Amino acid sequence: MVRAHLRFRPGWELEMLAERSELLTLYESFCAIEKQVLLVLMGLNRLYFPGWQRVNRLMEQMRIVPLKLAARFKQIFGIVSIDPLASVCQLHDLLRRPAAWYRAI
Repeated sequence: MVRAHLRFRPGWELEMLAERSELLTLYESFCAIEKQVLLVLMGLNRLYFPGWQRVNRLMEQMRIVPLKLAARFKQIFGIVSIDPLASVCQLHDLLRRPAAWYRAI
């Protein structure tokens, strides 16, 4: 399950969307990527998929999780309309270490 969700969209694609200010497509991509991150983390933490309600509580239950994940997710969406490229950079920073999550088992 974890390996199936470890493939993320290419970074250049998100950067291109940010440079073009394609905000709707960027929001859609961010949603898909954040859900994918949560699915990977649920697999690593051996948690069942409860649906997309109460995601903050789900993240609190995880042992293997990037620091301040909930705040980082919110921040990515909070700045996308102000500076789309900065939000893409923050997402890249979050996705830089998925192999470390996998090795943490």
